[in-house]
Amino acid sequence: MSFKDDDPGNVKALLAALAANPPAPPPSHPHSSISTTAPTPSHTSYTSHAPPNANPDIASLLSVLKPLPTPSLHSPSPPPAPPAAPSVAPAPRRKDLRSLTFPQALPFLSQLPLSFFDAFKKLRDNQHALERELAQERVQILQEHRKSMKLEKEKAALARIDLSQNERQLSKKLESDLRDFDRTALKRWDEEVMRQQTSLEHLNVPCFFATTSPTDLARQKRVFETLLGMMEAEDEDEEPGNDGEGGGS
Repeated sequence: MSFKDDDPGNVKALLAALAANPPAPPPSHPHSSISTTAPTPSHTSYTSHAPPNANPDIASLLSVLKPLPTPSLHSPSPPPAPPAAPSVAPAPRRKDLRSLTFPQALPFLSQLPLSFFDAFKKLRDNQHALERELAQERVQILQEHRKSMKLEKEKAALARIDLSQNERQLSKKLESDLRDFDRTALKRWDEEVMRQQTSLEHLNVPCFFATTSPTDLARQKRVFETLLGMMEAEDEDEEPGNDGEGGGS
């Protein structure tokens, strides 16, 4: 059967047939169905009327939650952190210098200024002067005793008498004089040692302070002997001909 496009009757009959039998809806896809109702807003879906980044709060949240890029194995490593500045230990207080052992005191001896040895030489010279003075006083006592003994022997020879009793008295007098001298000399020596201890403490020499303890005196003796060696080495460096210049003859 055929019909013409311009036949109004046929057009009307076709429209009537279509109205009586509406076409079946297209089959729905199992994985993508289109709902005719407006979707319910949620945190994980967006409407077709706005792009996903339309909400600035959600966009900023996603940018924060975005994982950081994994560095490549071949990417250059960051420069190493600069080394920390060495910590400078505060200088120990004077009372701390007293309790140092001899090995602990050695580093402080090497840090003493050159001007220290001028004061140390003066202390040493004062000690030598006292030693000479005490030695001369003892020699003088012995010389006077010898003179007294000589005179007694000459008297005994001239008078032809026994003066051995007088000689024994002179010998006892000599012993008493020497004991008195030794006590006085020891007292003066102790005073000199105390002056040295106090002076060296004021010069920041470790282990030195006024004391009579045998343990402390033993440490001070070792430090003092070390200072003597340092002073002698300095004197040798200052002697003519030790400046490293060889003289030709």
